[in-house]
Amino acid sequence: VKVITAAAALAADADAARLPCRFSGSPYRLTPSRIDPPRGGNVVSLQQALATSNNQCLAQLAVHSVGIETLLRTISRFGWMHEPAPGHAAGIVDDPNDRFGVGKLGCGLSGCSITPLHAAQLAGALAFGEVVEPRWIDRIVDASGRELTLPAVAPPRKVLSPELAGELRHM
Repeated sequence: VKVITAAAALAADADAARLPCRFSGSPYRLTPSRIDPPRGGNVVSLQQALATSNNQCLAQLAVHSVGIETLLRTISRFGWMHEPAPGHAAGIVDDPNDRFGVGKLGCGLSGCSITPLHAAQLAGALAFGEVVEPRWIDRIVDASGRELTLPAVAPPRKVLSPELAGELRHM
């Protein structure tokens, strides 16, 4: 979820997303007061926040730069609210009702549950900027051994520009 939050923030307002993040105490501890930047404390870049899985910084980004509508739309665009393939469950994403809930969703502490296939599709999106539907069938052979035509493969869905995918990969 942190990668999707960062992607949403960079797409919405890259300059704001690249501003340093301030947090206090443990970067992994999130409380309602820690979704707002403290006056003092530690300072990290978005790259450092992603690399260290900083909950406070990604929660702040979700609340102050992204917003719930954009975050939910971006999560959906990556396919997490849908079945990634036949026989695989759709992701479960809560619609938070307060700022703290938005922060927890944006940093991945709660509000979202996905399958391993969703995670693999996210990794693929970082590589190519596209979500690719999995193809489970290599070939179909009838009872007489004759190979049949496979159904058409759905085209990949573009979810990131090549530049944004490259920046997120670098981070």
